[in-house]
Amino acid sequence: MSAVTVVTWKWTTPGYRSTFGPETVNTLARMVRRHYRPDVRVVCVIDEPEGIDTSVEIIPAWDDFAHVQSPHGEK
Repeated sequence: MSAVTVVTWKWTTPGYRSTFGPETVNTLARMVRRHYRPDVRVVCVIDEPEGIDTSVEIIPAWDDFAHVQSPHGEK
């Protein structure tokens, strides 16, 4: 097991002004491995895992609180 784990999150928010695809997660994983240690563990909590490199460990995002509205109103 690796001594260091880097965890990132990626989820889809319909209508949000910015979108991030799987290439963003893949690029982050490559950068971490390039500039850190080769045995670093990269994990992504994600709602749509399609396109993520197999070197990234996937944890499916849960939707327990999906019904809770944003305190900033609907966007």
